[in-house]
Amino acid sequence: MKKILIKDDKGKEIEVDLDKFINHINQFHKTGTSIHDENGHYFTVDDNFRKKLFEIKKNELNFNSRLKLFYS
Repeated sequence: MKKILIKDDKGKEIEVDLDKFINHINQFHKTGTSIHDENGHYFTVDDNFRKKLFEIKKNELNFNSRLKLFYS
C-alpha cells in the first residue's frame, strides 16, 4: 500500500493509495476524458493523466527493485 500525493484540478494536494487509485481509474475511467471525484477533489482523467499515473507506478517498481538489490 503505497500512498502518494497528487494535485487535483485546482492544484490542491491529496494523498491517495496508488494501487487503489490506479485500479479505480482502470475500472471506471479507462478511456476517453472524464472527471474523477476523490473526496471532493476533482481530477480530469485523460490519456495524459493515465500516463502520469503509470509512470509513477513504474518508477515505484524500479525503485523497489533497486532497494532489493541493494539490501541483498
